[in-house]
Amino acid sequence: MNLDQLLGTLSVDQLQDMAAAWAPDEPASRSKLELFRILRDKMVQPNCAARCLEHCGRLERGIVRKLLRSANVSQSVAVLAASASERPRSLDDTRAAVAELVAMGLACVVPEKRWEAYGSARVTMADELIGPLREATGIDDRPWREVLGLAEHLDAQPGKNSADALAEPAACAERLAALPEQLTDLVLAATRTRAGIVPVKDLPALGLDLPEIDDALLDDWRRQLEAAFIGTIGDVSLLDYGIALDGKVLAVFDEVVEALLGTPSEAPAKAVDPVGPDFLIDLSELISTVRESGAKLKASGELTAAASNRVIAKMSRAELPQVDAHELLDLRVACAEKLGLVERDESLIVRRSAWQWEQRSYEEKASDLFGLIGFAVPTPRSVHHHDGLCETARDLLQTMTPGEWGQGGALAGIALRRYIAALESTDLCEQISRAVHSVDEYVLPPFPDIRQLAAD
Repeated sequence: MNLDQLLGTLSVDQLQDMAAAWAPDEPASRSKLELFRILRDKMVQPNCAARCLEHCGRLERGIVRKLLRSANVSQSVAVLAASASERPRSLDDTRAAVAELVAMGLACVVPEKRWEAYGSARVTMADELIGPLREATGIDDRPWREVLGLAEHLDAQPGKNSADALAEPAACAERLAALPEQLTDLVLAATRTRAGIVPVKDLPALGLDLPEIDDALLDDWRRQLEAAFIGTIGDVSLLDYGIALDGKVLAVFDEVVEALLGTPSEAPAKAVDPVGPDFLIDLSELISTVRESGAKLKASGELTAAASNRVIAKMSRAELPQVDAHELLDLRVACAEKLGLVERDESLIVRRSAWQWEQRSYEEKASDLFGLIGFAVPTPRSVHHHDGLCETARDLLQTMTPGEWGQGGALAGIALRRYIAALESTDLCEQISRAVHSVDEYVLPPFPDIRQLAAD
């Protein structure tokens, strides 16, 4: 639909309301021809579009962004309700937001012949508005992988720089050190605490002494980051993949994040006792104690206090600095159960397979434990991501060198970036789309953001 077609469907009163939003400085008019002239002029100007968006709520602005990112700038009401950046409480909230956008001329609704459980209509916008609104919202034309990945960024540039050479840890460290101190600190803070992806609105939360962040400063940071092949400032949306990221971000390139986080660090002055061997030893001790002395269960399926205390007394590592003895015992029992070594009845029962497991080598037992990474029930917000994140973390762990110290948070940060980098090769987008249109799954929990994914 073009702008003339849109305006031609409106009454004088509707045109006046629209003119009040787009051209508040213009004198009021009852002339339809004059209102047409004013709106045709103002609605194609990015600064006027930006001013008009300022009158919109967060949900309305999220819908506009979602539309601008959609194929043919068109989406069903159901999709907008489930995947706009500001999640509505109900479909009615979305319909009300769309109606508000329609009244302002920022969207138009086209009925569809096919039936949808949650609204058989598509939302779109006038062709002439697409460019001005893209500029007003800051959405650029780069694919999100080009914003997050160094290789993809280089592929879009005319030069012939090698991503492999630029991703070398020493080269990354040298280029990072050459940046102004403030920008270097910003990159390091973003990498160590947010896996190198930080919405611009969240930059002050990094705890650094930053100047007032405006478009001029962001443009300068982008120029310096890209010149150093460290990162960029760009507009990224991962809503289609069920991740609450939609807007302008500071992005440290994937390869640079891995280089900075993957560099081995020296062991701390007071080395933490290794947990892995002790965990396996105590898993064997758990089986032995239950076999010899038994371990009664409560009606809830948990060990009784007497049984818990008896088993804990036999452990070589009863507790850890961040985990108390009973919580650690629960984890051991859960692992033993998942490995098929014990089962729950009125008491905890050692299965016959435990005899064979006890004869396995340490390496084989450790491999079995690695296979359990991520077996815990996923939190509701990460239900679509849990298996993929765990598989990525498991693969990453298997590449690590035993006895080599890594930086705090390195595993979570690198695993998260690898997971995100591989999203386009998965069917996650289709899964989210199916869930959006499913009557049973329609009311999805809020999508997790980057920090929540790292925590999960």
